[in-house]
Amino acid sequence: MNDKTQPTTIKEALIAELLSDLDVAIQKTDKVIQEAAKIEHSLTISAKALIVAGEKYKSTINTFTEETKEALSKHIEQETFSALSPIINELKQANKSLISSEVNKLKYQQKRNFIFLSSLLVLNIAVSLVIFFK
Repeated sequence: MNDKTQPTTIKEALIAELLSDLDVAIQKTDKVIQEAAKIEHSLTISAKALIVAGEKYKSTINTFTEETKEALSKHIEQETFSALSPIINELKQANKSLISSEVNKLKYQQKRNFIFLSSLLVLNIAVSLVIFFK
């Protein structure tokens, strides 16, 4: 290359064309590398944002689950009480009636025992008087 701007032989022209094509390829490769770096940076930011969002979602779900569990427990407790309350009242009434019946039986038995013992005492006194005045 005598002139430095124009090739003088076909060989120089082909080499110049090849170098020009290589320069274009290198420039495009540099652009692709820059774009890839931008995309990598963007993906890294997106991944971090997804991780944070996932943690927030998990926390929200855990909170919601705990609140739901508490609400469900209260609901079950209320429903159980509502369903069992009449049965418990019936059992209390039946128990009260049974106890009252047993107390009345014991009172009656105590009264009979008192009458029996009183009769024995009177009989004993009568026998003692008969023996004493004989």
